[in-house]
Order: sequence, then structure tokens, then C-alpha cells
Amino acid sequence: MTNQNGLTPQTFEFLADLARSNDRSWFEANRDRYEQDVMAPAIAFVQSAAPIMEALTPPHAAVPKMNGTIRRLHRDTRFGADKTPFKSHLHFIFWTGAKPGTSPAIHLVAHADSVGFGAGMWAMQPAQLAAFRAALADGAKRQQFDGAVQACHAIGCQFAEPELKRLPRGLEIIPSHEPHQRRKAVVMRTIEERDPIDNFLGSRGIDRLAELAPSLALLNGFLHDL
Repeated sequence: MTNQNGLTPQTFEFLADLARSNDRSWFEANRDRYEQDVMAPAIAFVQSAAPIMEALTPPHAAVPKMNGTIRRLHRDTRFGADKTPFKSHLHFIFWTGAKPGTSPAIHLVAHADSVGFGAGMWAMQPAQLAAFRAALADGAKRQQFDGAVQACHAIGCQFAEPELKRLPRGLEIIPSHEPHQRRKAVVMRTIEERDPIDNFLGSRGIDRLAELAPSLALLNGFLHDL
């Protein structure tokens, strides 16, 4: 019987099997498993998470459907180097703005052997980057940003290296925050260590998300208000 609270051991077993047999014929032969062991628990998880997300500041959307909070396993192979047809992880996005992919969001990514999480905003537009860099130059806003960063660090999230090697021309250096001035995306996530899957089985996953979400939402709140 499907766990009505969230992810199950079978969810992670399917992801492990998919990683080993990542082709369309295998997926079609196992589509019933996918619907029962991945999609049904994922929908239950998002439904249970919705009150937690709604209570955050700012509220985060939790839409229990494919291409809502639950992202597609199917990979677009046209542009990337990875030509396998499916992602072997289950990706949830709880977002704050108009669209999941272009808004500050909480990300939760279930792999076969672990669960990663993070917050922030990918692929920021020039106006958004300009607003972020202007905020770093403002003492009060910089303090808000630092508090959000510290909260995310405390739960195991970190920044990747900045995308730019040098500052954009004309930007005044803020020595304490120069690496952040060189970012094109503001994202903190688990990189070196993820959660064990036991933390996200059944109702434990909802409890764990409730623990993590307030800290992650601080970074999204800062970005949302730019």
C-alpha cells in the first residue's frame, strides 16, 4: 500500500534501478512501478508539505503535480552533455514567485542513496543581479543577507564557487563580499554531505522539511524582496 505521508523505501529503490537501467524501454516496462512508487508518494509528500510552505515568509507554493512542485524525470537531451533519457533523482521545487524555474525557491532532491536540499535562485536576469549587488552595498540589506547565509550554513548548505572570475566593470569592490559580487546565481545547497534517506521516509520527511524550511526561506525572502 502506498504511504499516504510521503516517500517510501520503494521510491528510492526505483531511483537506484533507474540509475542502473537508464533507457526508455526499461522505463516503459516499469511505468507501473514509477506511478505507484514514485509519483503517488511524491504527490502525497507535496500535499503534506503544503501547510508548511504556506506558513513561511514569504509563502512558498506547493503544487502536487508534475511540472508543479514535482519536476519531470524526463531529460531534455538536445543541449546537455548527458544523453541519458531520464534523471535518476526526484526533484521538488517549492517556489515564491510567478514560476518555479525563475523564482527564489526551496529545492529538495531525492537520490537513490541520499537527499539533498537548498535554496536560492538560478539564472538571475541582469536586473535581478543588479538589485542583488546593490543590496550587498547597503549595510542593512547586507546584514540581512549575512543572517540568511549563516542560517543556511547551520543546516549544511554552502555556496559553489562564483561563476565570474572577476568583477563586472564599474562595480565597486566590497572586500568582505567580493565573491558574492561575482555570482550569477545565488544558491546555497548541500554539496559535500546530504541527508540519509531514512530522514525522508513517510512522515519523517515532512518533519525534516519543517525543520529545514524556515532557514532556507530566509535566503529566499531576501531574494524575493530585492
